[in-house]
Amino acid sequence: MAWRCKEAIVLVIDVGKSMQETFAAANDGSKVTRLQTALGVAQRLVQHRLFFSPKEEVGLVFFGAQETSNDLQDGLHQLSAVSHRSQN
Repeated sequence: MAWRCKEAIVLVIDVGKSMQETFAAANDGSKVTRLQTALGVAQRLVQHRLFFSPKEEVGLVFFGAQETSNDLQDGLHQLSAVSHRSQN
């Protein structure tokens, strides 16, 4: 069996104030924000990856929020994470 490279993607999404601005109008006439558009695209991409490539890896990073609910963040002002993935 041939060795196949795994693929991993990380989606980085701005959730800041500017993302609350109207981006477009939906078919029903309702307003759609930049954030709603970005989240919709991210959702479809993740669903596609899970369906067609269930062994692949997907990560999400949100930035621009005024606060965090990440317990690991307490006391950290800068976070650097390095993870070495196995080749298996």
